[in-house]
Amino acid sequence: MAAPRIPVLAAASFATATQSFVFAGLLAEMAADLAVPVATAGQLATVYALAFALAAPPVAALLARRERRGVMVLALLVLAALNLAIVAVAAFPALLGLRVAAGVAANGRAHA
Repeated sequence: MAAPRIPVLAAASFATATQSFVFAGLLAEMAADLAVPVATAGQLATVYALAFALAAPPVAALLARRERRGVMVLALLVLAALNLAIVAVAAFPALLGLRVAAGVAANGRAHA
């Protein structure tokens, strides 16, 4: 009975894990659109990874007694909403904030 869950869990893991580096090939275009240097645009990956790492212990403690399926579904929905918001944002500071929030939200999926 566990076999049908494996592709879903693999897809969820892939979706959250690729968040850090998926846009690396687009950094020059993103930097131009945001009017920031390429190195500054690269910080979008750094803030996501730092938020993911630093939020892991408190998020794990907060979610330890919650039902895992519900946590994962909610975390993926929040992550999807944040990614949709990221697409619509044109200001670099707002984009940084959304990437931090996405890093924290990804922890909900990771701890489910």
